[in-house]
Amino acid sequence: SAQYKYQDQVISDLSAYASRRNIGITSFDFGTTSTAAQATAGRTAFLVSLRSPLKYDSLLNFIRDVELNLTKIKVTSVNLAPNPLNPTELLNPSIGMEVFITK
Repeated sequence: SAQYKYQDQVISDLSAYASRRNIGITSFDFGTTSTAAQATAGRTAFLVSLRSPLKYDSLLNFIRDVELNLTKIKVTSVNLAPNPLNPTELLNPSIGMEVFITK
């Protein structure tokens, strides 16, 4: 439906940025964080979970790519844990994001 048309573009864009940085995306969750109020305001929140372990530098470059994209996506939160066996890696990373939708 037209209401979810933006999701295909978001998934395509973020998958390309992740691939460029050798990052695996394990899931996109548009359902649990979206609210009617956000959609009415022209934006919707979603969560992206990334494969772990993940190199810290790769995550930073991915976030930079997201923030410089043409699709208006904003990073709203980052959840991660250090890998106790390798200080350059992160475990169970996920990123909260918001996409701005023009109607």
